[in-house]
Amino acid sequence: MNLRYSILLCILYVSFLGCRSEDDDIPEPTASVAGTWELQDVRLEGSGTASVALSPLPIPVTFVGNGTQYDMRLVFAENPQAVTALGSFVMDVVVAAAGINLGSRELPIIGSDAFTGTWSQETGKLTFTGNDNEVSFTIVELTANALIFEGRPDLRNFGFEDEGIRVNEASFRFVFAR
Repeated sequence: MNLRYSILLCILYVSFLGCRSEDDDIPEPTASVAGTWELQDVRLEGSGTASVALSPLPIPVTFVGNGTQYDMRLVFAENPQAVTALGSFVMDVVVAAAGINLGSRELPIIGSDAFTGTWSQETGKLTFTGNDNEVSFTIVELTANALIFEGRPDLRNFGFEDEGIRVNEASFRFVFAR
């Protein structure tokens, strides 16, 4: 076999390997959140301030929360794009300052108070609109059986007023399954 013939075969071989089928250009369909999802897990991490009798200035605090007593479903309707939450869960929140536990509190969360209104889904984002506010979350995973989203809703108006504790920022991670 001469050198020219070998080079020609190599060029044809490489050209053949470089070809793509037309199917490669078709984007995969985007999964939709439409349908009913059951809450499996909720995590909270946040920061804020606490007013303490011994200090004239508020002290920084952290919040760590884990959901418990899950009995909540989200129903995403398609026409119109309405979201309804059925049931509730409990957030067990621990507040700490400088690594010292300041206490914990169980906060019952009524689903309809948190997730009622409309929804929209764009690439990688899930937005809820209702109760005079709009909250966007990043979709971490969306398959036929799993929906995980996380984000930082504005909770600055939320506080444990009776304990002098205020929330500055918080991030949530929600895990749902079908």
